[in-house]
Amino acid sequence: MISVLYVDDDESFCGFFKIYLQKMGDFSVTTVRYGHQALDMILDGSYDIVVSDYQMPGVTGLDLLRAYRKKGVKIPFILFTGKGREEVVIEAINEGAAFYLQKGGDQSSLFAELAHKIRQAVYAEEAQRALLENEEKFRLLFETARDGIILISDWSIRDCNNHAALMFHLDRSRLLDSDFFLLAPEIQPDGELTREKAEIVFKEAYRAGGAFVTWKFSRLDGTEFDAEMSISRLDIKGKVLFQAIIRDITERLLSEKELGQRNADLHTAYQELMASGEELKRKVEELRLSKSKVRESEKRYKDLADLLPEGVFECSLDGTISYVNHQAFTMFGFDPAQGLNNISVFRFIIPEDHERAKEIITQVLHGNPSKPHEYIGVRLDGSTFPIIIHSAPAVVNGTVVGLRGVIIDISMRKQAEDAIRESKQQLADVIDFFPDATVVINKAGEVIFWNRAIAKMTGIDARDILGKSNYEYSLPFYMVRRPILVDYALHPELIPKKEYAFIRQEGDVIIGESYIPGLGSGTTYFWGVASPLRNADGDIFGAIECIRDITGRKEAEEALKKSREELEKLVNERTRELVDVNLALRESESRYRTLVDLSPDAIFVHNGIEILYSNPAGVRLFGGETEEDILGRDPFLYVHPDFLPLVKKRIETSLSGLDSNLPQEEVFLGSHGEHLQVEVSSRPIRYRGDPAVLVVARDIRARKKAEKQLREYARVLEDKNHELDFLTNRLISMNRDLDDRVRERTDEINRLLRQKDDFINQLGHDLKTPLTPLIALLPSLLHEEEDPDKRILYSVLLRSVYSIREQTDKILTLARLSRQDGVVEYEMIHPVILIRQAVEKNWLFIKQKKLDIEILVPDDLVVRFSARDASSVFDNLISNAIKYTGNGGNIRIYSVTDDNAAIITVEDTGIGLTQEEAVHVFDEFYMADRSRHDRQSSGLGLAIVKRVMECYGGKVWVESDGPGHGSRFMICLPITRDGCCNLNP
Repeated sequence: MISVLYVDDDESFCGFFKIYLQKMGDFSVTTVRYGHQALDMILDGSYDIVVSDYQMPGVTGLDLLRAYRKKGVKIPFILFTGKGREEVVIEAINEGAAFYLQKGGDQSSLFAELAHKIRQAVYAEEAQRALLENEEKFRLLFETARDGIILISDWSIRDCNNHAALMFHLDRSRLLDSDFFLLAPEIQPDGELTREKAEIVFKEAYRAGGAFVTWKFSRLDGTEFDAEMSISRLDIKGKVLFQAIIRDITERLLSEKELGQRNADLHTAYQELMASGEELKRKVEELRLSKSKVRESEKRYKDLADLLPEGVFECSLDGTISYVNHQAFTMFGFDPAQGLNNISVFRFIIPEDHERAKEIITQVLHGNPSKPHEYIGVRLDGSTFPIIIHSAPAVVNGTVVGLRGVIIDISMRKQAEDAIRESKQQLADVIDFFPDATVVINKAGEVIFWNRAIAKMTGIDARDILGKSNYEYSLPFYMVRRPILVDYALHPELIPKKEYAFIRQEGDVIIGESYIPGLGSGTTYFWGVASPLRNADGDIFGAIECIRDITGRKEAEEALKKSREELEKLVNERTRELVDVNLALRESESRYRTLVDLSPDAIFVHNGIEILYSNPAGVRLFGGETEEDILGRDPFLYVHPDFLPLVKKRIETSLSGLDSNLPQEEVFLGSHGEHLQVEVSSRPIRYRGDPAVLVVARDIRARKKAEKQLREYARVLEDKNHELDFLTNRLISMNRDLDDRVRERTDEINRLLRQKDDFINQLGHDLKTPLTPLIALLPSLLHEEEDPDKRILYSVLLRSVYSIREQTDKILTLARLSRQDGVVEYEMIHPVILIRQAVEKNWLFIKQKKLDIEILVPDDLVVRFSARDASSVFDNLISNAIKYTGNGGNIRIYSVTDDNAAIITVEDTGIGLTQEEAVHVFDEFYMADRSRHDRQSSGLGLAIVKRVMECYGGKVWVESDGPGHGSRFMICLPITRDGCCNLNP
């Protein structure tokens, strides 16, 4: 429901407006008659839009708009008035009115268009507000991102978030506009030059829309760090920028490197340990013969175990610890001096792992192959950490006596794995919460991701489709198994052009639009974008597609197209006017620039600190050869010291924005110190957006010299002048009396003409306002009334209202044509359309008199005329024929056309004309049949036709065979400039 506040001083029109608009169902209307009351209601209430009349007592509609906009209220405003002056329209648009609509005409069409304008203005305001909110959301996302984000253009950093500044240990202001190559060493770890590698990567991002690379960055303090950089191409307002998302992976690389080294050490130790075990088996017999050698061997074994970076242990068959190396003590937080007497191996893992550990020990003791197993270890202080245990049976004299193994702390590896897992989950969450429906498949065509948006769109939950192939994902859209865009991303050579309303390929990316009837609740139009997915080696492992429902946008485009067609005629008129105005402005600007350059007066612009512009005369005045000789110099250097206070005061006055100073005489200094007598005029201007002073200085040295000579001549002529004073005074007195009389008479005539125009315009407005609801309501009352007497009464009322409206329009039209400013720019019109409209306006009288109307004007006839004034011509000619044609008569409208002009004839079987009547029928207020006393015949209609045709170079005349034989009114519409000049009717 749209809440509308309607402001109009006409109480009857307020009620009519409310009834008519609320009948449409989606409007809630509040009316008020005075502007100051409306302002309080706008500031206190919650209205979606304000619709206001223009001319109201005290506060006009535009005063109201300015008042609440000054208070910070951004409610849309529509000016709905009977005033049609161009200056009112321009002022309304300049003050921020959403639309301007003129009262009058067909009321059903008028209020339908008004309702459309209200909805359009309210929806546009809501869309603008939503856009600002979305921009703020995206800005917050940019600023709060955990990765560094920079925007790059021409290898310069145009914007960055706070995390990027922290990453490079710089303030954000220092990072902006800095060279991208200053943030990296000259050579990357792979040996490539940074600049060459960057150009390759960014070219790939430009071509494919994005790229991913591992990059070595450097800070200004010399420190370096490794990072993953994801580069995306952005097209903003026709300019290409690159967005780089930077993630510091220094710690992760160190962890991976350390983990790899430890695994290698562990493998080496394990191999050595296994080799030692085999060697021990072979030397069992020798060890049994020599205890001293056994003890030495055991000592070497323990020494070797203590040197290992991993924990080594031995235990009995029941799990009791018999030996651990030094690293095992350290790993589990025990003191080597206290030992581990009678402690079970199960003490060093969490209770949840005990059963699994027992099963694995049993399998190992029974000869199953030894494999590494993960457990959660428990330190002396109770803290836990992940470990891997490699174990094997301990054999003495061929008998398994226990278990020995190696313990590896994998905390660092787990942390790296958790970080990778978290990153993958974050990416999955981002895709899952995409507002666009998204599906991901692998190279085998199996669904590996199905986000919430596509589940909502298709009604299929992710659990029901993940892992499925054979085009299962196409069934919700097309009801058959077939490839969609995501499949064509894997196989672009199979793209079918005819299956999509629109499809194009940009590198690896495929974009398309498709019409899909029957999906969901009537959705029919979809937009999709698909791209292959690549691994770190650049190999394709799958594809992704994002699908967006664009039905609303398509419907909006259709609505916009219809609205554009409706407005196109009005816009074309204004466009032609603006083109001519712009051409005149450009010609004026060219003439002005030529005038300035050729001006003998010095013209220059300064801001009180330096000279910003000078024409050639100004350069010559100050003794320079080119404009560069004086530009940028202090203007006070060219002012004589005695005039500095006066000049400073003048400049301060101009820079403060006050009106231009009167010309005053000053003394400037030339480049060689010579005194320059000048007459100076100045005024404040804005030069390149900043306050400045425009100065025009006229060199008056020659004038001063001439004035001195003239003063001498004046003294000689003074005596002669005294002799002429007497005669001059008498002549002046006579001329003054005559001038006063002429002036008084001229002022009186102008005042009366202005009063006449104001009276006619005000009368037209005052008459049209109450007529509007009557014209809208009386036809409905006439059709709905069943009482014959009341129907006759309503018919009389309706004819009277139509008559008043017609006479008012004619008076206003005649007044406009009399001012000689009523002719608008020419346009191409179809006369047959305007003729049909004129016939439709008189449907009631045609029906009552049972007239037969025949229109024989071709549809393809086009002439250069004004649609408004042509409508007035056809309205008057056709209504005149209807008035003076009897019941059951015929009216024919036909045309004859050649290369120069089109002659359109309105022929009737009416009362006809005498020769005298035919001569005077186009005179103002002349009526051929005065005996009828018809109130609908003002005698102005045909006079208006004649005025219009004369204004546009056309002609009008009438032919009749006499009273009772009908009439033929003919107009000549020129096709060429002088098309009607040679016509002698």
